[in-house]
Amino acid sequence: MTTQASLLTGFCFGAMRGAADGENKTLIMIYLAFTSCSMGFGLLTISTASFCLIFGNEKALMGGVGALSSMEMAIDTLRAKSHQCFYCFVIQLFCFHLSSFLLMWILYNKVVALTVNIVLLTFLFFFVRNGYEIFS
Repeated sequence: MTTQASLLTGFCFGAMRGAADGENKTLIMIYLAFTSCSMGFGLLTISTASFCLIFGNEKALMGGVGALSSMEMAIDTLRAKSHQCFYCFVIQLFCFHLSSFLLMWILYNKVVALTVNIVLLTFLFFFVRNGYEIFS
């Protein structure tokens, strides 16, 4: 999940310049807001997963007097953080799709934008359906 989040974050960073030539400034501002949100949630996903990888092992292996409780606390914390990481990744995907929808309306004519948005909406539907099946 972290690899996909970093890939999408890189796409978002590169896409910040993509709508500079548009005429509708309001649509461009909304596009930049969704792209920034996608990039931000991607960075949250990467940071959360990295911190869990670094500090989770340390907490689990500390041992000492309360070795069993230390391990249980580390597992409970990592489980909670994995859910948070998954939610951030899903929000990143959703914002990335919304920014892709908006980019089509900024750069192309209405027929092309509508066609591409229908395809993207189909993929978004499958993402949501499969994500719901995985999470539940």
